[in-house]
Amino acid sequence: MGYHQIFLETDSKELFNLLRNISTSQGVSSLIPYVKALLNQDWSVSVRHIPREYNKVADILAHLAWSLAPGLVTFQDPPVECISALLADGVLQQRNMASV
Repeated sequence: MGYHQIFLETDSKELFNLLRNISTSQGVSSLIPYVKALLNQDWSVSVRHIPREYNKVADILAHLAWSLAPGLVTFQDPPVECISALLADGVLQQRNMASV
């Protein structure tokens, strides 16, 4: 058992290009070859660029992560910081706000 299909989404166009071998920038992270090796394992990997402005909740969570303790963090409800972005995306309905 294991993962056979991976969807990797990034808001970094430079990272997207590096992983897709579109760019050969000098001075990039030494982790790129390791990431490419992982991508070439026995699974199907789809890499997709999602502009930050279309993925506001992920951007908010990424910034929030810097203020949290290291390790796995789970939420029973969306963090308060994400509410306005979720409402704007239509993910949350105004009537559901009483439970959040």
